[in-house]
Amino acid sequence: MLSTVITSLLSSISIIIASFFQYNKLIKAKNASDIKAVSTAFWLLIAIASIYNFAHLIDVQAHYFIIIAKGIGALLALILLLKIITIKFTKSMYILIPIIFLSILLIGATVIIQAPSYIQIISIVYIITAYLYQSYKISKLKTSCGVSSAAFLITTLSNVFIVVTLVINNVEMYSLISQCISALMAFTLYKVCLIYKPKNEYSNIASND
Repeated sequence: MLSTVITSLLSSISIIIASFFQYNKLIKAKNASDIKAVSTAFWLLIAIASIYNFAHLIDVQAHYFIIIAKGIGALLALILLLKIITIKFTKSMYILIPIIFLSILLIGATVIIQAPSYIQIISIVYIITAYLYQSYKISKLKTSCGVSSAAFLITTLSNVFIVVTLVINNVEMYSLISQCISALMAFTLYKVCLIYKPKNEYSNIASND
């Protein structure tokens, strides 16, 4: 019990700190070009996957501290998504609507056929797709401008804490696999960000101060 509380608390603190680092990058941006490497689709998929994870953990009756930790992560992902949309909104973002619509249909289908484990499988697909696309976008632009490498290093740590918590509580396999993949993909993105980290990020902002 105590170990669950500690690891869940550490995971929650870590994801809050990680979100702060990413949000700090966003509020420094004066316009969309300052965060051109940030993928809106990435944050949309992560937000949906986080909500799926949160709902699935409730369904399998995981320890409430684990549920709270994942709930905090889902909420912060939504906040970051909304912030990014307010900075980068263009007509091209309407392409995100089919993703949202498809996600609603998928979760509705899993409820109808009473197969909640499928929600976790869909979540895993979303997580992998999101991280691969964000890494691809950074490598294509050859810059991680707007993406906080520190945020994803700390996100990796948060996911590791959740993995430990799930193992301690013997939570079903799909949730464990999802968190292991999340940790691996977050660390991979951290390394990609380091490779393409801009030397003079926000230099145009500094020059105007």
